[in-house]
Amino acid sequence: MLVCASNPSSAIQRLAPELLSEVFLQCLSEDETSSMRHFSRSPLLLGRVCSAWRTISHSTAALWTHLTIGEDFHTISRPDYTKDGVAMWVWIKRSRSLPLSVRISFGRSARRSDFTEQSLETLLMIVQSQSSRWKRLDATIPVIFEGILITPFCVKNVAMLENVAIRIWGTWPSGGRMTELKFPLSAAPRLRYFDLLAESNVRVIFDGPAHDIKCLNFLHRYGVKTHQADLMECLTYCTSLSTLSFHLHPSSPHGFHAILKHTYLESLRLEIHLACDLGLLFHHLVLPALTELILEMDEDEEAVLDWPHLLTLLKYSRPPLTSLILIGRIPMTETTLIECIKYTPGLRIAIVSGVRCTDTTLRAFTVDDSDSSTILCPSLQKLNLGIESRFSRAAVEELILSRWGDHRSKSYSPPVPRKELAELWVGYIPNLHDISSDPAIAVCISEGFRLGSEG
Repeated sequence: MLVCASNPSSAIQRLAPELLSEVFLQCLSEDETSSMRHFSRSPLLLGRVCSAWRTISHSTAALWTHLTIGEDFHTISRPDYTKDGVAMWVWIKRSRSLPLSVRISFGRSARRSDFTEQSLETLLMIVQSQSSRWKRLDATIPVIFEGILITPFCVKNVAMLENVAIRIWGTWPSGGRMTELKFPLSAAPRLRYFDLLAESNVRVIFDGPAHDIKCLNFLHRYGVKTHQADLMECLTYCTSLSTLSFHLHPSSPHGFHAILKHTYLESLRLEIHLACDLGLLFHHLVLPALTELILEMDEDEEAVLDWPHLLTLLKYSRPPLTSLILIGRIPMTETTLIECIKYTPGLRIAIVSGVRCTDTTLRAFTVDDSDSSTILCPSLQKLNLGIESRFSRAAVEELILSRWGDHRSKSYSPPVPRKELAELWVGYIPNLHDISSDPAIAVCISEGFRLGSEG
């Protein structure tokens, strides 16, 4: 919150209005969370100091470009959306034609009775009317209001948008709207960051031309079925992507005409239904810059003996992967997992929750100081092998003692090569306490090593 001195110095009072205006702009917060009617907001508080400051505040358009709507921004017991609408028009007028940053927050804890108020819908329609000026949009809304925010995308009236985070929650009442709200990504040519978390039927179309978006997160489980073809179109037209999260549903394999090499993608997260056949996709995808990979597989009763697609991707891409996270019951054999790890020598974090690992996996990670050529992931710091795994006490102890170096002085000197492992999580081990009590292991734990069980 901005706080002004009770007696402003004569020096600042003598500053030219143009300089005072620049000083005022430094009082703005990019993460404003209070109501536009609250006196703590920068332009309102500045205007309370004196008439001269009020005049300068009112004439400094950039002070009025951050619009906030929602219960989370109110400090009063009962929001008054009619008054908010009046305040909204004041801010819009004083911001002139400058780009707007809009924050809307109606989370699951909001009062349901407010959602039926006409004044609230009118307020959101005011926001919609300024969509051509949106630069940043951060919105958490129930599904009944999704059309108000998504329509400007559908009619391509969001040309100035650069940063978007939309979270849509809830489901339509029986008999409510079930049709898709779809729009092309090209509707927002300046967009660089797009985060969509939706439980509804919002669909983004990748139909060209090439787009320079950097970060695209579609973490949703909505009615729209996104398939491999959607993902490939996304990667084809969004060639500057560095971060991508996507949800894949079962579909028939599609023919891909050429290998797609995506040179900028560093972080990829895929939520996958087991019925997805990713063989063709991963045979045509090369990701040489990938440093983080998260694969999450939905539960499915279909029996699959092995899932070799990750191995195919890593073999073709040879990425500088530092973090590999496999979530869910990925039907990968222990042998295939170890082969995958061989293509990730720079790995620092490995979390594998659904593969049934045994002592064979632990021995593969165990360091043999007499033969450094066989060491897997020499920079490994965290290893979590999930609840499906079962290990012997001897294998666990051998791994820890071979990988642990005294990290207490890590801030003053670099860690010992091949001795960076600081955290090990394993499946259920009934004698975990006995392992921790072993004198040699106890020393490692006292020095900072973490040993835990997922069981």
